[in-house]
Amino acid sequence: MATNEDLKLGVDVSTETIKPSSPTPPHLQTHTLSWIDQITPRMHICLVLFYLGGDEHSGGYDISEKLRQLKQSLSQALALYYPLAGRMGWTTTVNCTDEGVDFIEARATCPISAVLRQPEPEKVDRLLPCSRMCTMTGAWGPLLVVKATTFDCGGMALGLCFRHTVADAQSLACFLKTWAAIARKIPGEVARRPSLGVAAVAFPPLFLMPPFVPAPALASGRRLVTRRFVLDGTRICALRERSAAEQPDGTPQQRPRRLTRVEVVTALIWRCLIRASSSADEFAAAHVVNLRARMQPPLPETAFGNIMTLAITPALVVPREHRRPCGVPADEVTMKSSTLRRLTEEKTSDTIRNVDAGYIRETLQGAAAPLGCACRLGKCLWRGVRLAWFSSLWGFPFYETDFGWGSPVWVAGAGNEVIQAEGVTLMGRREGSGHMEAWVRLEAEEMDRLDKDPELLTLISSDPLPSLPSCV
Repeated sequence: MATNEDLKLGVDVSTETIKPSSPTPPHLQTHTLSWIDQITPRMHICLVLFYLGGDEHSGGYDISEKLRQLKQSLSQALALYYPLAGRMGWTTTVNCTDEGVDFIEARATCPISAVLRQPEPEKVDRLLPCSRMCTMTGAWGPLLVVKATTFDCGGMALGLCFRHTVADAQSLACFLKTWAAIARKIPGEVARRPSLGVAAVAFPPLFLMPPFVPAPALASGRRLVTRRFVLDGTRICALRERSAAEQPDGTPQQRPRRLTRVEVVTALIWRCLIRASSSADEFAAAHVVNLRARMQPPLPETAFGNIMTLAITPALVVPREHRRPCGVPADEVTMKSSTLRRLTEEKTSDTIRNVDAGYIRETLQGAAAPLGCACRLGKCLWRGVRLAWFSSLWGFPFYETDFGWGSPVWVAGAGNEVIQAEGVTLMGRREGSGHMEAWVRLEAEEMDRLDKDPELLTLISSDPLPSLPSCV
């Protein structure tokens, strides 16, 4: 039964199928998947973009005009991204049959500030087309579902569920950029066509899938919760400078290593997860790495598909007695915890940076590449290593998705909970402050400990809400 809060945040009004504005030619009606597409978990990339209402933000458009414009431009964008309007074929293809995507309209009986002033993950979930735990509409359903929720104030939340089997977050970002450019009637050179087919050429599909590796470490039945942490941009910069200038024990670096923002935040959260853990003595981190710019020659950013890999750090052995309790103040750093900082930073940075053109050629493009990837992950899980999954959407141009009534004031995406494992998704912020959002998925008891970790608390922003005008 729906709760009062559910009813306030939206009741579905209608569902419409949006088809491409022009038919896909017969010779393009089969889109070939890459082997990376084929082994990508059957899950969805979930995103919600929030837009303010009012004349100063809407450019004079009323809600009905906004919805009409969204549907019309979506139809035109699908003519370029025609695989998204198709359906899954067998294991190697998408049938580009122009069956369309679902567009759901919903109405909320509250202002958009009801979400933006209290941006909990549970509220974001209600604005998605479907629960993150669902299978959308089954294996043969739409590859994209859009839900436009309009608020009393004239604001709008645009929720998307995007089938991960077909493409990655970079592909989604390019699709949104094209969709928004068409809505604003920007010339065709901005509303670019995707580079279709390049992924299957670089990573040819499998006609015999590698054996499925059951994952006891990912078993269901664990009570997981999602929490959003906002990390202060200035403090992240300070942490990077300190990491480059000195060893964790305070001595100067002999060979300075300057970590990226993503590397330093990922390493910090990883060691906080280790300290919060109530089980296991071995820990590893799995990082989703975009391959486009790392290949030789590099692929364009518009290359469509799952052009990424899962880079797994070597396991760290950290017995329980060697972990600094979460109640110990951050300045009371023991040698063991300083060693943990050094190891998490080194292994995080090395694992991500080692994914270069040589690694891709030797590890991901050989005939045995798919089986090798499955074996590396399976070996890690079967050994009982506690694996934390990290995905970074930092730097993705989601805040440039302007359909003609302004950029989104907040973009929320906590990842997908189909995989019952702890995971972290890093997101950017609109205001350009360098703040970073970390959406963390963790067991409830361990999340309580993570909340109290003094090292994490030193990075928490004093302004965790999305940047909003004072009138909202």
